[in-house]
Amino acid sequence: MEDIHIQLKSINATGRLLAILMLGSILVAFDIFFNTNTLAIGILLLTLIVIARGYVYLSLALLSKLSVSYRWEGDIEGNRIHVVYSVCNNHFLPLLLSEVSIEGYSKLKIVEGVDSAIVSIPSKSCIHLRVAFEARTGRHRIGPLMIVVRDPLGMFRSSEMALGGEFEVSIYPSQSMFEVRRIYSIARYFGATRTRTPGYGVEFYSVRDYREGDEFRKIVWRTIALHGVPSVKEFELESSMNVMFIIVSSRSMFRGPYRGSPYEHIARAIATVSRFLAFRGDYLSLIMIDSQNGIRSTPGFMRGYRTYRNIVNLISSVNYGSHTSEDIDVVGEFTKKIVPKLPRDRFLAFIFTGFDGPLKLISDLDKMLKLKNALVWLYVTYPKPIPSTDLTNTELELYRAGNKLFRERIGGFIDQARKAGIAAKFIDPLLISSEISKIIERYRY
Repeated sequence: MEDIHIQLKSINATGRLLAILMLGSILVAFDIFFNTNTLAIGILLLTLIVIARGYVYLSLALLSKLSVSYRWEGDIEGNRIHVVYSVCNNHFLPLLLSEVSIEGYSKLKIVEGVDSAIVSIPSKSCIHLRVAFEARTGRHRIGPLMIVVRDPLGMFRSSEMALGGEFEVSIYPSQSMFEVRRIYSIARYFGATRTRTPGYGVEFYSVRDYREGDEFRKIVWRTIALHGVPSVKEFELESSMNVMFIIVSSRSMFRGPYRGSPYEHIARAIATVSRFLAFRGDYLSLIMIDSQNGIRSTPGFMRGYRTYRNIVNLISSVNYGSHTSEDIDVVGEFTKKIVPKLPRDRFLAFIFTGFDGPLKLISDLDKMLKLKNALVWLYVTYPKPIPSTDLTNTELELYRAGNKLFRERIGGFIDQARKAGIAAKFIDPLLISSEISKIIERYRY
């Protein structure tokens, strides 16, 4: 609950005031010069102007007695973010004919309810403004709640004032079960986690003679009974990969159809792949680079469910629409924050950016990663609507024309990246997860 303390602001006249003022003045003048008995009506109209202005002043004074609270629910992309604003009048006088509206949600789409209304707030009571947005990945600001006070005749209106109730929501990327099944098929095709090498694991490899120091729980007592020779079970060595995802934000990554921008496709792919790899025991890390926050990362290479949660939390904490400029000291920050957490063994690094990404920054990043025994790939993609998105013919034509421009610019960016020695590649946004999975399984040892 937020208490509102608002000073009296200027009151603005509307066009209706000028009309009523002219009418009242004409009626008074006609009575004075032509004795038309319109003086009373003219004075009444002029008196109404004074009363209306006084009403707006009184309503502004009542704003200090208002309190606003809010609640919201929903944090998964594609679902709805339900927001409820409650405005309570704690005074014994009612507040009539006020316009309230929700600001600050420019990147979200309303799917239910309204974001503005003309309301009256009775004394000692509350009104509730409900609205639902279609969630999209990233961090979004909603609010504050704005109010404008009007008089009943519409002659005066106050300046727009904030009641409060500004907050941010972090939306997690959704995951497609179809993509999960596709990644699992890719892993099975390449041999899943099996290495065909004896060691610690759960898959049975063979039976061999007992050696001093072998664990008793691995002894095969049946062979002792049959042949009198102690034997032990040997299991197949499990493999694990070190995989790093890096997102270098740029303006073009946040352009495109609703829930079909490159960043949203990248976020869904990373979330899907990281969940699968986390439960397979691979070591994962995510790095986010943007001009607002610099370099942020998950706490080093980790495995398990906690790693997956750290990754989706970091993905959802990015302000939708943020970008990265060349002036970030990526070398200094990366050396201080990231290098101490890098593994000594070989690891795979996947960099994602837009066609207007900071190429020099990415080149420096590529060189530092390769010095640390990393295999690096740079991916650039384009906007594409998700399959469930319905587009009109006009929207479809605009989308195709925009995609043609995106592809041309992406081609130029990739050529520049390859000249700088970066393994850059253009990729369909719907194939990101399967492409990453193929590379990971190909290098799995």
